[in-house]
Amino acid sequence: MQLANIFYVLFALLILWGIKPQKLGQWNDEVMSLDHTKAFLGFCSIGIILHHCAEKTCAPWMPPLMIRPGLEAFVWAGYLFVASFFFCSGYGMYKSTRKEGAFRKYFRRRIVPMLFPTVFTWIIFVVLRYIRKMPFEGDPLQWHPHIWFVPVLMILYIAFFVAFGLIKNEKVSFAVMTLVTLALAALFLHKELGTWWCNTHHLFLVGIIMAKYEKQILKVLKKGYVIFLILTAGVTVVGFAVGNYWYEVCEKFGFVYDYDKSWALRYFAQVISAFTFAWFVLLLGMKLRIGNPALRFLGKMTLDTYMLQAVFVFVFAYAFIDDKVKAFHYIKNVSLYTAVVLAASIAAAYLFHIATKPIVARIKGVDRK
Repeated sequence: MQLANIFYVLFALLILWGIKPQKLGQWNDEVMSLDHTKAFLGFCSIGIILHHCAEKTCAPWMPPLMIRPGLEAFVWAGYLFVASFFFCSGYGMYKSTRKEGAFRKYFRRRIVPMLFPTVFTWIIFVVLRYIRKMPFEGDPLQWHPHIWFVPVLMILYIAFFVAFGLIKNEKVSFAVMTLVTLALAALFLHKELGTWWCNTHHLFLVGIIMAKYEKQILKVLKKGYVIFLILTAGVTVVGFAVGNYWYEVCEKFGFVYDYDKSWALRYFAQVISAFTFAWFVLLLGMKLRIGNPALRFLGKMTLDTYMLQAVFVFVFAYAFIDDKVKAFHYIKNVSLYTAVVLAASIAAAYLFHIATKPIVARIKGVDRK
């Protein structure tokens, strides 16, 4: 048994600790509450860190001599965790703006606070690139290798303001959000930024729809619960396999594999599996209520954790960003590397969260707690 397997156990325990199954005929009515979704997103933030650690230890595109087995199950799983972030963001955004005057100070409350961890970590990467004498070429935004999530989310937030803050007809509002979602996918695919830029952002729109029709949707899901649970689980598994292991699928079933011709199939399989995964998780949450001190702690600083973990993922990896760039402090042992990245990311995120909390509260115009 590899020592790295302990992270699978700990990851499972993180979500299972304190879980409360609902009795037959009963439902978790708090499934989409702020506390419940934050707890799950805290879990997802750890999943994303493990995904990025896997990309730097056992991903198939790494130099063969640098591959260290142990976290293979997380190599392709990152987008599923990110899908939940977009889904909950869309849901929360719609719910929180149903009150009178909710769009006042919208940008101060929604977008400006996101800039703190983003700009802070971007500056760190600029400094580290300078130390390693890396050329400052291309899009400056991407000098931070994990920054993509924030600009995509910001665009969606701005689109939401236009669609629901300025436009009073909700049919038109939903049409605008749909067009923006499709346009972003087309733009990012055209620019070839990578499928991770556009294989999950549609869940923001899905989250908005869930918030708008929550009662009706939950009623339907309860009536066909077992069918929907099996269906979403099955489609997620198949979509995940096709989207990420199409070569292996072709090998197993004797299909002809063509990387270029199969990109659309693989991309849409990821888009569909991200969609069904979000619903699968929701269905599980309807019968399994999660929550424990660790998840509550992690759920308070998910964006800080996401942005800061990137620094440690690359600083302790076999190379810094580019395979040809010398590592800062290579931790060869997979278990030690993962443990250090997790510990450093969580500690740094907590300290950053505490340090910036008064400033963010002042910008938002809310009382500190």
